[in-house]
Amino acid sequence: MSRREFNATPSGFTLGGRAVLVLFGLLMTACSRGEIETEYGKRGDKSVNGTAALSEMFRQAGFRVSTWKRFSPRLEQAEVLVWFATEFEPPSPAQRAFVEKWLASGLNRRLIYVGRDFDGQIAYWNKIENLVPPDQWAETLRRRGRAKSQFEEDRQSTAAQTTRWFVVRPQGPRYRPAKLAGPWAEGIDPSQLEIELQTRLTPPDPSDPQAKPASPAPTVTSLPPTINRGQQKKGRPLPRQLTESIVEVPENTSELKYTPLLTTERGDVMAMAVTEATTAYPHQPWNDGQVIVVANGSFLVNIGLANRENRKLAAKLIDACGAPRRVVFLESGTGGLPVFSEELDDQPNGFDLFRVWPLNFILGHLIILGILFCLAKFPIFGRPRQLALGSVSDFGKHITAVGELLEKTRNVKYARQLIANYHAVKTKEAR
Repeated sequence: MSRREFNATPSGFTLGGRAVLVLFGLLMTACSRGEIETEYGKRGDKSVNGTAALSEMFRQAGFRVSTWKRFSPRLEQAEVLVWFATEFEPPSPAQRAFVEKWLASGLNRRLIYVGRDFDGQIAYWNKIENLVPPDQWAETLRRRGRAKSQFEEDRQSTAAQTTRWFVVRPQGPRYRPAKLAGPWAEGIDPSQLEIELQTRLTPPDPSDPQAKPASPAPTVTSLPPTINRGQQKKGRPLPRQLTESIVEVPENTSELKYTPLLTTERGDVMAMAVTEATTAYPHQPWNDGQVIVVANGSFLVNIGLANRENRKLAAKLIDACGAPRRVVFLESGTGGLPVFSEELDDQPNGFDLFRVWPLNFILGHLIILGILFCLAKFPIFGRPRQLALGSVSDFGKHITAVGELLEKTRNVKYARQLIANYHAVKTKEAR
């Protein structure tokens, strides 16, 4: 059994225990509200398609977990990258070139690439179909049908493609594997798994006419998708994309080795490790680095990790990353992950709110009111003055102090007795 596997005992609260509670709260909250979060590949713990549970598994295994939204030199500090692709298209030549350069820059690094061909929203509606009251069955079926239609519409443009790392084969029916084979299948009960497969990411087959060698990577000359061209007019320096000398390197100049990690009874590859067998100039060796390709996130996203056997399978993935170190989850935005050869100087910060209407208008007025409040309440206007010291021979201050002490005793009878004694003494002295 994997050392990073979830403890299945009722009292067990080891690796992944907190992740299970997060998922349970997610399902209960979504069920009560009737609305669910479906954003894919983000570390937020509210989405059925999120990666909060997986990142928690990494963290409890001893890894230092963080998030990044682009390929940039900042990733040199990471030893493991986890990339949940939000696009159905495979990684671009520039992205693959950056990753291979990153693998060559360290020792025993890992990239975990998870294909997009799964939607946890459909799985969610399947799970709660028998949990909702009879009067909500029709609405549940309607939402599940709408989710299926939207998912199929998004993936229908996917075509068979050959890349340096794998061949994309979207054809074929979607099915749930009944049997599994490979190193990751040990100790896994396939009948209890909740995984599915349709689009296969398979090793290139030289005998297959579809698996032709990839053409040389094109030169990248356009501006990065996240950069506003208006920055040039303001005189701000633009970060360069991946240098052309890297992007122009033709692919397939070095041989790759493909090791299946998890296969189904039909021979389809669910997960595999891509390593470099031989290195030819100008490629650098990967230094025992690997690209671990997973066909889809059916057992890795939040909704999938609610299943115990799925968690055991995810623990196999974490074990394949080696000793605990720094792991970065890559979160794709619209248009995928951009590639930069220099880090951006305009990192996201709180000042971005001043660019959004009407928040900028509201925040501006709140700031003005806050300044006026501070001016009226706190500052000392002018130079501070030295207050005059009171006379130490003023007997009236002594009387005041005695009165304050008597007030603190809250003994009225004792105070009146002292006052009466004082007047009696004064009367005798007057005589």
